[in-house]
Amino acid sequence: MFIIYGISPKAAVVGQVPLQCPRCGVVAPHALVRRWSVAHVFWLPLFSFGAQHLLGCPSCQAAHPFSPPPGMAAPIPFLHRFGCLIVLLLPLAMLAAMFVAAMLSRPSDKSANTAARFAFWDFERHLDAGRVYGNNPEASDLGASIRMLLLLVADRSLAPETASIAVCVEPGSPKRVVIVVRLPQLKRCSDSWRREFLDKVRDLLRDQLASGDEVVVGLKGTTFYGATADGSVGGAWSVQVGSSVSARPLEEAFAQRPSVSAGQGEERGAGEDRDDDRPGEGDSK
Repeated sequence: MFIIYGISPKAAVVGQVPLQCPRCGVVAPHALVRRWSVAHVFWLPLFSFGAQHLLGCPSCQAAHPFSPPPGMAAPIPFLHRFGCLIVLLLPLAMLAAMFVAAMLSRPSDKSANTAARFAFWDFERHLDAGRVYGNNPEASDLGASIRMLLLLVADRSLAPETASIAVCVEPGSPKRVVIVVRLPQLKRCSDSWRREFLDKVRDLLRDQLASGDEVVVGLKGTTFYGATADGSVGGAWSVQVGSSVSARPLEEAFAQRPSVSAGQGEERGAGEDRDDDRPGEGDSK
């Protein structure tokens, strides 16, 4: 491999100045000439240096140094002064073009992720203080069980009665279950308490769901998620705990199964039962 580099002298007439030649004494318009040098690599200009101005006498051809006032002579060509920027920016432009091409080549993935994100946000709308939401009766019963668990394990200082729970269950084999518990005082809970609560939720799900059902659980504070867990009933779980963790596992639950719906369902307040569990008018007693 070889590199071609070098320095090229440049010159250009940039104006005329009428004066008396200090050598021959002739009064005539003198050519204002700019001279400079340009460093190049593979004939690509990098930068210029050594610029100077000369006055050339039309009579005796003598050249005299001259300092033109500002604005009298045009500047050195931009490419000669800052050609090195092209060398630096060209690789970045190529990387940007490759990134844009890669993004444009996956329009369906982007639209699917966007749809999943909006579906998840619609699901979060049901996190109303003190309420349990389920997208079907099975989900509502599961949410009620989680509320009872929270009342048992949470300290009263956490005000568990103000917690909101949203559960989405997609029927199938295996089922896909998404659970979000919003506890306004979650920041008061230690990481160990959050892990312990997720473990108890996993034990609860073993009794209410079939082995192999897929589950994603999120613990949310006022704004941010403080813990997430995803896995299968009877299998291993992936748990993330911190002051602010990503909700991506919850969003991906809606992306993996487009049929998961967080739309119409039923909500219950603390202590409420489903209507079909209460004796109605005309029921035998």
